[in-house]
Amino acid sequence: EISDFDLERLGEIVDSHTEFDINFFERFTAIAFLYYAEKKVDYVVLEVGLGGRLDATNIIKKSEISAITNLGLEHTEILGDTIEKIAFEKAGIIKENGTVVLYPGSKNAMDVVKSVAKMRNAKVLMVSFNDSFPTNLYGEYQKRNAATAVKILRTLNINEDAIKRGLLKVYWPGRFEKLSDSPTFFVDGAHNPNGIENILDSIPNKNITFIIPKNVTFFNAST
Repeated sequence: EISDFDLERLGEIVDSHTEFDINFFERFTAIAFLYYAEKKVDYVVLEVGLGGRLDATNIIKKSEISAITNLGLEHTEILGDTIEKIAFEKAGIIKENGTVVLYPGSKNAMDVVKSVAKMRNAKVLMVSFNDSFPTNLYGEYQKRNAATAVKILRTLNINEDAIKRGLLKVYWPGRFEKLSDSPTFFVDGAHNPNGIENILDSIPNKNITFIIPKNVTFFNAST
């Protein structure tokens, strides 16, 4: 994690070179780029903030791999109100002559992504969920996430033993995190329909109690 000193130091550099107003995410993206350059990192996992096509992270011109994971209807007021529109925005991170690792989803969404990849002469690599990869994470969806990560790492020719060791070391606080065995108690920060449906899909015993903060919006999950 970046130190407070480096965060403030690099923030001042970004501010001194900024000739127009930028938002919080844009500023911290610029700080991150400077920090990665200083540390001479081998790889950066650069997560999009919102959408993809117009996101601040998409200022990079080339990537080793673009990865598009599970797509759902969220931020519809910005990204569009259909899965096809959202898929188009997500596909904006695909680079010319690049490679995209694609998490299987609805056919309509996949068709949009593949169409953008074809226009950019990019190679599409589909993730397979047939293999099982041991991790310390709970939740059925985490197995699919692990398969996606493994597909990316193998495409980058990362050592297989390093991949296995990395999966076993993964710790993801607040994402279907088990805090207690007796009683069985999980916490999760899911905040959209897809996230909550993934939780319900991962709970073997449906006789459960949810503790949810006040003033939240409820919706009908398909399960």
